[in-house]
Amino acid sequence: MKSIKGSEDMFYYSKNSRNKIIHVRGCHYIKNTDKAKLGDFKTIAAAYREGYNPCHHCSNILKLYRKEKKKNR
Repeated sequence: MKSIKGSEDMFYYSKNSRNKIIHVRGCHYIKNTDKAKLGDFKTIAAAYREGYNPCHHCSNILKLYRKEKKKNR
């Protein structure tokens, strides 16, 4: 498994993708991606300014939303 060095607070994206999705470091979608094919943002605000959206699998905000939604059923 390849290790991505950087801050826990950084957000990563695949330079080869046109989907404009950002991921956190531990996301399984980017874990095995070659580091040369990854770009990063230091803040989520910078990613949003560039038109990027959070990954539905690794975003903490989306995880909390799904947890609350499940709890309210």
